Amino acid sequence: MNQAPGRLHHARRWLWTGAAIFAVLLVLRAFVADVRRVESGSMEPTLHTGEWVLVLLDATPPRAGELVVAREAESGRPVVKRVVGLPGETVRLSAGDLYIDGVPRRASEADEIWIEVADSAREPLANAWSVPAGWSNGPSGLRGDAGSGPLRLDSVDDGWPGPERVRGPHEVADMRVACELACEGDAIFELQLRQRGEALLARLERRGADLHAMLATAAAEASEPEWTIRARATDKAAAAGVTQRFEFAVRDGRADLHVDGAELASIAPLGWRLHRADMAQEGRSYPPRALVRFVAGAGEVRRLSVERDLHWQPVGAHAVQRELPLGPDQCFLLGDASFQSRDGRQWGPTALADLVGRPVLVVWPPSGWRRPR
Repeated sequence: MNQAPGRLHHARRWLWTGAAIFAVLLVLRAFVADVRRVESGSMEPTLHTGEWVLVLLDATPPRAGELVVAREAESGRPVVKRVVGLPGETVRLSAGDLYIDGVPRRASEADEIWIEVADSAREPLANAWSVPAGWSNGPSGLRGDAGSGPLRLDSVDDGWPGPERVRGPHEVADMRVACELACEGDAIFELQLRQRGEALLARLERRGADLHAMLATAAAEASEPEWTIRARATDKAAAAGVTQRFEFAVRDGRADLHVDGAELASIAPLGWRLHRADMAQEGRSYPPRALVRFVAGAGEVRRLSVERDLHWQPVGAHAVQRELPLGPDQCFLLGDASFQSRDGRQWGPTALADLVGRPVLVVWPPSGWRRPR
């Protein structure tokens, strides 16, 4: 019996099925989503060169801080950037910070972006911090007491971690230090941050079941700062030997102390003091950038990490020397790797009509799957 007509019918069915799938993919690519390769390092470390991202084609108005794919004004080629200015706003970059309508733009906690500088959970603490005499290896971390010198961090640059850390050429002012600490009993522990001409102190005193916190400020260039107390608070202390997490951050004119994920104390507005050595008045920050020490008692630092804020370099002709007003149909785009990004600082505002979509997922390589933000 001749089965050729049946095989021919089967082949035709598969051909039509394949054609239909191909047509659907074309429609999806034209109207719903596309996959694009990251061609430059301008968005490091958010997106890496050579990665492929799924781009949702979306023409709705953007919100501040989100990633978009846009047509570059000069070449028309698609590029990934971050939206920092919205229609009707004025934008200015100064000393690495972003000012919207004359004031720093502070992201909500859900939208905050912090970039890792160092983390003792992934590399030896001594790779980033100077460890003086008096500290020793404990069961779960680094043990110190009131006789130990301060752990010291000298630089927070605008590079990023990776297989081989990329060192950035500029000091970043805004930073956050997180410390996981277990006290052996009553103790006084200090975290110091130094930003531009401002020294900031978080002093934490454990007395029995209570944790007393104090935030203070002083001139950064003083070797023995004269602290001005700015805030006090009280919370519950962890039991002796139990890890408690402290986060001390300075960002956009504000200092915050969090304990176990909850805000305990803050200083706002912080003010903006220049360092005495900053003769050009550029808003530079000088070492030491962070100090960690016991003032009384003893305990174990089980994890110590440092993160930095995004840092925008004042290059190009737009939003750098003076405020840039955006029209009702314009936004302003920047690249996260500011010192190697070509963006709105060079080409100016971007028309909303030139926004192509949003990168929603890194799909290649498989080890890099994530939602970029």
